[in-house]
Amino acid sequence: MLTTVSVFFILVTFPFTAWICIKVVQEYERAVIFRLGRVVKGQAKGPGVFWIIPWLDVIRKVDMRTVHYDMPPQEVLVMDWVPLTVDAVLFYRVKRVLDGTLATHTLALTPVETPGSELVCHRALDLRGVFAVLLSSTGVQEWVTFWVHLNRLYPVCSATSLDGMLHREFVCLVGLLLLCEGQGQGSAASEPCDDFTDLDLTHCLLGTSLYVRLLLYTRSNPRCGRELSHQHPSSEPLFNLSRPTAFVIHGYRPTGAAPVWIDLLVRLLAEQEDLNVIVVDWNRGAANLNYFIAVANTGHAAHNLTAFIVNMQEEGASLDAVHLIGVSLGAHLAGFVGANLKGKIGRITGLDPAGPMFTSATEAERLDPSDAMFVDVLHTDMDSFGLNGAHGHIDYYANGGADQPGCPKTIFSGKSYFVCDHQRSVFLFLCSLNRTCSLTGYPCASYSDFLDGRCLQCEAFKPAPCPVLGYDVSRWKDTLLGLGQTKAFFSTTATLPYRKASYRVDMVTWNQYLRWGAVYIRLYNGRNFTETRIDHKPFRFEQYTTTRLLAQFDEDVHPVQKVSMRIAIGNVMGPRYKIRLLRIRLIPLDRPERPALCRYDIIMEENMDVMFRPLPCDAHL
Repeated sequence: MLTTVSVFFILVTFPFTAWICIKVVQEYERAVIFRLGRVVKGQAKGPGVFWIIPWLDVIRKVDMRTVHYDMPPQEVLVMDWVPLTVDAVLFYRVKRVLDGTLATHTLALTPVETPGSELVCHRALDLRGVFAVLLSSTGVQEWVTFWVHLNRLYPVCSATSLDGMLHREFVCLVGLLLLCEGQGQGSAASEPCDDFTDLDLTHCLLGTSLYVRLLLYTRSNPRCGRELSHQHPSSEPLFNLSRPTAFVIHGYRPTGAAPVWIDLLVRLLAEQEDLNVIVVDWNRGAANLNYFIAVANTGHAAHNLTAFIVNMQEEGASLDAVHLIGVSLGAHLAGFVGANLKGKIGRITGLDPAGPMFTSATEAERLDPSDAMFVDVLHTDMDSFGLNGAHGHIDYYANGGADQPGCPKTIFSGKSYFVCDHQRSVFLFLCSLNRTCSLTGYPCASYSDFLDGRCLQCEAFKPAPCPVLGYDVSRWKDTLLGLGQTKAFFSTTATLPYRKASYRVDMVTWNQYLRWGAVYIRLYNGRNFTETRIDHKPFRFEQYTTTRLLAQFDEDVHPVQKVSMRIAIGNVMGPRYKIRLLRIRLIPLDRPERPALCRYDIIMEENMDVMFRPLPCDAHL
């Protein structure tokens, strides 16, 4: 019935629906279509063009090229009762599309565990030569060569015949890395991992009732979650209540799938310091097509999590060592928990708090600064799914808090059009944790003032620099608490590492006539260059006036050997007036250790590039 109605709707709205119904797969890909959770009968689609029903069908593309899979570490118990950690990389190529990827990953782990269990670890470590072992397991004949050096055991495995396994055909090359660990320590059989609840569209259509699971990750189990008891948190041996604890709280899940970023966020948090990372899995409750039900469930989930934190406190945990990290709807859930605990939680980080149903909410009905001892918020989608305004002790506004670079601008891009801006908050936070980007926020009244270069000093934070988005806020926390609420702005690039190279540009003009225009600047280092256009508004150039600009480049070129500059007036037909610059100075904002770049007495024509070599700045000018 749904299929018939959907086809009728597509025909009625044709050709507008054609843009979202047509899909293309490349020559090296095949596509499997799932309709309401079931595989559509027939062969896999592709290569070429085919049709789908977008609100009923889910496409899973399969790469037919040789790809690799990093197997998670496996612990096996060798014959002398020493634990052996097995790591591996699998290379495989799918020849027939029958959901073989999962089968390959599962199959690859089986022969990895088998050879380790047949070794005597201390005997292997005594060897200082090369030996070969012929293995026979699950019908696969493999030669494994081991090189033993000191306390490390390196094997290289080549699996050449896997035909017929699970009725799927693959060609595999497997490279293995085995490490002997824990000499003299006993080990019990490893427990199964508790994974995030993974639902599908069928669950969302039918609706889900709230059920909260708490999955613990530490440096001892960064990839294998352990579900905690709500009543007795300390019953899990890996849960150390004397360590800081970070809770990761996801938001609304309209498809029921697990967040793509959850595993990486857990791992990066564990790398910051030795802490407990607890994933608050309320997917049953958040996975509903009816958004209003998910919103209503946030309050119930907050009471559930509050009771758990109270139990933690009774067993010895400190509330000021608790950090709640909430994404979208999860940010408000974190705020409710903080309010239930009278604001005694150490910190709440809100990643683009949800806007729908919270725009006109009171402070008690959404995240606000009183919910924790310190609240920091990142905004990326205020004009759609994110919440407008300031809701923390410091609010970061990436690219003004809306319309992120690189995100689709039209609905024809499909799902990405709706989620890209909103999800960018998570990826920016991940980037800051990974230390691949340093995103400096400049306290300012508005984004336009920031782009005009009016607030680049950060005097209130000295001797510390301007606040930087990320996990460690110790250098700015006390100052921010004293200031009350602070708005901080920064701009990013469209892709990783997101960071822009920022310069403050001061120009002193001496032209006879008043001119208005945009500024184009290009920095050179040999053949490499980067360019920026400062054209968000026309700038005023008049006699003996200092004009301050903010120049932001997508790439960091250093050292700068040449500078090219152009003032575009927009007057194409009329005469070209000359503009005289008594001085131009470029000051690196993110690299205070680098010297400022200057040039004196430059005469340039409108709409014409002028190139010059920068000089060291005179300290007296």
